[in-house]
Amino acid sequence: MKIIVLCIIAILILSQIQAQQNDTIFFNKIYKPVGGDDAFRIPLYKFLKDTIFYRDKPYKIKIPNGIDTSELVFGFNYFTGWENMPIPKVPVFLISGFKDFKSKIYVDYNQNLDFSDDGVPLLLNGLNDSITIKLPNQTNHKALFNINIKYAQYKDIEEHDRVEKFYKNHKNGKGNELINSRFWLSGKRFDCLLTNVKLNGDSILIGIRDYTCNGFYNDKRDRIMIGNYSTGFISDLLSKGGYIYEDTTVIKIKDRFYEVVDIEKTGNYIVLKPTKLRSNKLEIDDIIPNFQVKLLDGSEKPLHELLVLGKYNLIDIWGTWCAGCLLQTKDLIRLDSIYTSNLNIIALNYGDSKEKVITYLSEHKIKWLNGFTSKEIYDTFLVDSMPFLLLLKNNQVILIQTRINEVEEIISKK
Repeated sequence: MKIIVLCIIAILILSQIQAQQNDTIFFNKIYKPVGGDDAFRIPLYKFLKDTIFYRDKPYKIKIPNGIDTSELVFGFNYFTGWENMPIPKVPVFLISGFKDFKSKIYVDYNQNLDFSDDGVPLLLNGLNDSITIKLPNQTNHKALFNINIKYAQYKDIEEHDRVEKFYKNHKNGKGNELINSRFWLSGKRFDCLLTNVKLNGDSILIGIRDYTCNGFYNDKRDRIMIGNYSTGFISDLLSKGGYIYEDTTVIKIKDRFYEVVDIEKTGNYIVLKPTKLRSNKLEIDDIIPNFQVKLLDGSEKPLHELLVLGKYNLIDIWGTWCAGCLLQTKDLIRLDSIYTSNLNIIALNYGDSKEKVITYLSEHKIKWLNGFTSKEIYDTFLVDSMPFLLLLKNNQVILIQTRINEVEEIISKK
């Protein structure tokens, strides 16, 4: 009898240990862009003599021998994987031969503004061609930050004009002369590692993203992504299956919760452990919290008082410093005019002064309700990129971190 009891206890202990065992999920090193991310524009500037400017500050550049400087241009990007960069967190690219859409791209791999010690250039061969620039982390050259670039293309002349107008006086390029925008580049970060696996009987699509742009995947603020296995859609947005990597990160996969135990530095694997902890995220179908909102006139009101029952309520978190927000203004004005009987827009500004907001609203004849977001609202709404749209029906969440076309698809249905 004692033997039987001991065996039962041993089985229970073993099953408990097995239940708590960590799951290690491996990734291949095929870098991909995150689903749904739009390409960003890379404006290009004329290279004059041996000096470029970033925010009106001059920097000396050393170019390789034999380059025709009459058609040499340059652009800026973003990278945090190298200490003591001449322009902090801003790598520079040189481009030659752009006028026939066949360019040599000179990459400053060691971030010293000397392009004579970086090897052969990359070739961008035509409007439909693309290349991936692989920037190594200073402390571990196996850790790569990948930027895929090609020539920029525009949906229509209106988009072209809006983009050109935005960058014409942009602070980053101050001191330089822009070239014709038809020759600009567009870029996409190829900084995600994905895999399809079975986890405790569930088929899942899981990924990690180098959100901090340094080639490492285990920095605080990097992302874990849980996608839709059947459709293949995956996003790092907190509202669409993304999670911030922190000291303790709990993710939800199907109906189970897992703690992220470890992420290998260069993205080889992630380690998960089943947990009884729960993640705390705003979800679809939730009732929106009744925050206090500071309005443009200086008064404060509960958010629920600003919502219009019987209508769709669209919360727009924006800023005049946000290129996407400015490009989106025209579309919001169109929605407001077409669906005025079915839509109530509440715009909450982030990062601007009251005076700057008033000026912008006046210039664009914007009539919808305007106020300011707070840290509590910003964090609860999971705002991790802008522009940010959150759609409600009455006070219930329908879409989080959505897009104009998704909003219109819903509100156009009576």
